[in-house]
Amino acid sequence: MAGIEIPRDDVNRLQRTVMIIAGVAIAATAFGAFQDRQQFWHSYLLAFMFTLGFPLGSFAVVQIFHLTHGSWGHGARRFLECSMRTLPFLAVCFAPIAFLGMHSIYEWSHAEVVAGDPILTHKQPYLNPSAFQMRAVGYFAVWIVLMLIQSGLSRKLDETGDARHLKRMSQFAGPALLIYVLTMSFAAFDWTMSLDPHWFSTIYGLIFVVGQGISTWAFAIIFSNWLSKRTQFEYVMQPGHFHDLGKLMFASVLLHAYTNFSQFLIIWSGNIAEEQPFFLVRKEGPWLAIGLFLVVFHFALPFLVLLSRNLKKNAGRLVIVACWLLLLRWVDLSWYIVPSIDHEGGALGQLHWMDVAAPIALFTTWLALFLQGVKGRVIVTPRDQAIEAALEGMPAHSAPGHH
Repeated sequence: MAGIEIPRDDVNRLQRTVMIIAGVAIAATAFGAFQDRQQFWHSYLLAFMFTLGFPLGSFAVVQIFHLTHGSWGHGARRFLECSMRTLPFLAVCFAPIAFLGMHSIYEWSHAEVVAGDPILTHKQPYLNPSAFQMRAVGYFAVWIVLMLIQSGLSRKLDETGDARHLKRMSQFAGPALLIYVLTMSFAAFDWTMSLDPHWFSTIYGLIFVVGQGISTWAFAIIFSNWLSKRTQFEYVMQPGHFHDLGKLMFASVLLHAYTNFSQFLIIWSGNIAEEQPFFLVRKEGPWLAIGLFLVVFHFALPFLVLLSRNLKKNAGRLVIVACWLLLLRWVDLSWYIVPSIDHEGGALGQLHWMDVAAPIALFTTWLALFLQGVKGRVIVTPRDQAIEAALEGMPAHSAPGHH
């Protein structure tokens, strides 16, 4: 079986379009930064958290594939590996937040504020600029090392076809997935939950982990559909693969709703004064309407739509649902992040046009980098016995050398 590569010309055309959008969004965001520096940092944090979900979520999904060996992952694994290899870029993108914008974003970074607040004084050993920066360096160091190990094993498998490398990836995947969940949970505590340092939720980090899963399943469906329209790839991206990806996205939507409702139910039933403000501020102004909008359109509608087996097998319709969920991921992150921002005078945070421009700018820049990485990338290698067997109608798990 000959290797199947992603066509460079098609990627170049798509990349040019993405770069034009990125250029316009970057220019708009730069103009906004000149007009309102503090708002820029708030919007940049939202943009970063939205974009981070794609490479980290891709890393998690690759580990899930190696643990389950599902046939859904044979066509998507290598471009998701390209996605997770962009983690160093996200590390560079976080540096401005950690070293330049911290005082514009986090109230606990001001010594005079901490000195006058007993709760912040109590949390000061953990919530302080030096510890914040050191933990951020640690998170990215762990993620990048794990990514490099998995990428190295994948490269050796493609070069040699030795099934022992596939077994090693499976053995590595479990601990790597656990480490990812733990580190991303603490990163969410540091980077977004600490926007309101008086409030806390132990399930908060898991909500972000599951949200990154939704982003990645949606992205995998969209890019797989784009690939399926290219010569040869229609045999790799078959209706059954889209059906599986749709089911996995459906499961993530359910888990995301469950974790969010669990957080609300525990806080409501506990009725503890320190925990209530998070939901009280989201009952004011437009945030109540946005919250109800998310309940209906981030959970109820996708739940009902994705129940359809025929829709999940129809790549075109499934892509529409995936695009919708990606848009709702931005809305959901806005609902979590923006109201927690303490504006001058304690006013409730409101959406700003830079909250739209900055995520578009950073995401499209990341997307252009991802597309650069997939140019000419071999999706199916000559030694990929599992996918070759699947294309011949054999169960993937029965392929020679597949473990």
